[in-house]
Amino acid sequence: MEEVSSHTPNPLTRRELLSQVAGLYDPIGLVTPVKQKGAILVRKAFQETGGGNLARETWDKPLSEGLRKEAIKLFQEYVQLGQIKFHRSLTPSGCKGKPCTITFSDGSDKSYGAVLYFRWETDQGIGIRLVESKAKLTPLDQKGDAVKAEVCGAVFAARLRKYVEIHGRMEIEHWFHLVDSQTVLGAIQRDSYGYQTFFANRIGEIQKAGPVEDWWWIPGNINVADIITREATPKDLQEDTAWQNGPEFLKQSLKEWPIKSAGDIATDARNSVNKLQRKSFSAVMTRAEGPSPAPLSLSR
Repeated sequence: MEEVSSHTPNPLTRRELLSQVAGLYDPIGLVTPVKQKGAILVRKAFQETGGGNLARETWDKPLSEGLRKEAIKLFQEYVQLGQIKFHRSLTPSGCKGKPCTITFSDGSDKSYGAVLYFRWETDQGIGIRLVESKAKLTPLDQKGDAVKAEVCGAVFAARLRKYVEIHGRMEIEHWFHLVDSQTVLGAIQRDSYGYQTFFANRIGEIQKAGPVEDWWWIPGNINVADIITREATPKDLQEDTAWQNGPEFLKQSLKEWPIKSAGDIATDARNSVNKLQRKSFSAVMTRAEGPSPAPLSLSR
């Protein structure tokens, strides 16, 4: 690791930092939690300049010493990623029948995303396989509004489903989409036209991807997608971790899973979902009460 530190340029510029972060090739998202850590650091580096000025001198301006130390630590973690092994056979030996497919999604003011697993019944018990994940930085104008990030994570879960259905070349026994936001789960059950454009478009996409009955609530402390929304380390991605093997409850019978349906949490979610729809109604009324346009003049 000392070699990484000694080979890191001093000073380190934003251009060089971005080059290293973008060089981490992970097309199916096996190391997404650590990859997002790099994306968060790049954004922090540009925020350090005090705005959105992307002039040439900004790209080649040295990072502060504090950010350079964070970058060196990140580069060292990238080296450690090369030592982590992943199962790439999506069908474990002795598997029986069709797999269940489970997605977890989450969002925060830093990042949002989703991860997808196959759950197989095998001769040796239950086998879990990490298939893929997807994540993105939360836009700065959404900070402080966790529901927006969480619904964006749910959209990624729906897109992962569509990708598997088109390209997976296997039949799925059942789908489970798991979220830890009661508001998001409750919103998915209602017609999308009742929300503001931001939510309406995303709720509509989720509903088109599959039955809303496939969506369930789980406690936040067992939502493995939480690791995507915070800064993880390579140790969090090892072979014996929840990231690779899924939460322990996936190996239990379906009846024992700590999940709740939309009906189970309807009372708790009703107020927050109604609040989203009231915001939509308020926005419509504000536009309706705006100044009337000036009449067209027909004179020449």
